[in-house]
Amino acid sequence: MWLREIEARNYKQAYVAQHYDVVASIYREAYNDELIERDPCARIMRPKVHAASQRREVLTALELAAYLKTARELGPSEHAIAALAVMGLRATEMASLRVEALSQSRGYRILNFMGNGGRPARIPVPLPALSAIEAAVDGRESGPLLRTQAGAAMDRRAVHRYVARTAKVAGISRPISPHALLRSVATAALDHGIPLRDVQRMLRHVRSDSTTRTYDIPGDQLERHASHQIAGFLAGFAS
Repeated sequence: MWLREIEARNYKQAYVAQHYDVVASIYREAYNDELIERDPCARIMRPKVHAASQRREVLTALELAAYLKTARELGPSEHAIAALAVMGLRATEMASLRVEALSQSRGYRILNFMGNGGRPARIPVPLPALSAIEAAVDGRESGPLLRTQAGAAMDRRAVHRYVARTAKVAGISRPISPHALLRSVATAALDHGIPLRDVQRMLRHVRSDSTTRTYDIPGDQLERHASHQIAGFLAGFAS
């Protein structure tokens, strides 16, 4: 009855499904711990959410370039956040990083940290990102890798604020989150021909369809529009 009631209020299906998941997980755990005799959600179908109907912000290639340029100009923390997003890190992972996580292996600077889901991650720092990471370290041997302007350790919310501010200064009017930034990086990688397997590994997805379903977002398809290729093809005849 609760589910039908909130569905009747014309909430978006994604909102209804999110709240259903919370309630259903509570009942499922209570049933597994034998606190209740039966799970009332066991026979209730989860509201369907079509991926295509969900709005997922993604930067175009030009917007992403403007974001990266602005991040480099704003300061070491903004630059480091942008570099870490290019390396496939999420906001929570960025906030958890410490200077001690950096090591050296076979000529590469390596980041070792605990990723989402409690899985250990080991990622090389690419050369174009190395200066951003070293500027954030600033000669220190310990402590949080990312610091606020006041010198305090960044938490996840601080990472969100810094990303939103950088996007605004870059002239991007839409609200951009760290996940939207990561999604933009992955989409740009796939658009420029980087193999799906490599992008999947960068994002540390177990399944490749998680990468294509959630991160291969063409936005309004300006870059992928067939008119670009058709115009190039016809230009050959006109010249």
